[in-house]
Amino acid sequence: MPNPVNIDINLKVTYFDINDNYRTSNVMYERAFMVLLNDIYYNEKINIPKEEKSKDVLITEEKAKQAIAPVAPQLIDRHKTGKGKAEVDLHISALRDDFSNMKNFEILREQTEYFRSALESAIENHYKEVVFIHGIGNGTLKGTITKILKDEYPDIWFHDAPFAKYGNGAIELFLSEL
Repeated sequence: MPNPVNIDINLKVTYFDINDNYRTSNVMYERAFMVLLNDIYYNEKINIPKEEKSKDVLITEEKAKQAIAPVAPQLIDRHKTGKGKAEVDLHISALRDDFSNMKNFEILREQTEYFRSALESAIENHYKEVVFIHGIGNGTLKGTITKILKDEYPDIWFHDAPFAKYGNGAIELFLSEL
């Protein structure tokens, strides 16, 4: 395990406003200035001479700008509807352009995989509420989702999404305790 790092950073606030150096943050749900400490420690983004590694290092504005790493877009962010909220449509027509040659079990498998991926992404990115639109159909997808939630995610509280907005075709998950 690496030793703790102590680094002083002198920044001019106006520098960020003028140059629009803030980035969208999945951690704070809003724009923020972020420096990855791991990058600073291992000198991947900021070249710190070896003789200065053990000393406190003053990072200039230019070096701080280099340390800003763009946050990679997450799967759940495609479905974001508000701060910490998302709505994911699991209809196969929303997931694929061409599904005419797919069999029912293939469609269900793809919908289920997308559900798992979107749910994991929502958990990792600290979303609070996610609505999954499964449609009405014969109830197979809703049953599959419900079974996955009960068996694999017992701490997630869920119920049918509001009828006025979704009819009987959606389920609402609350992830705030995770």
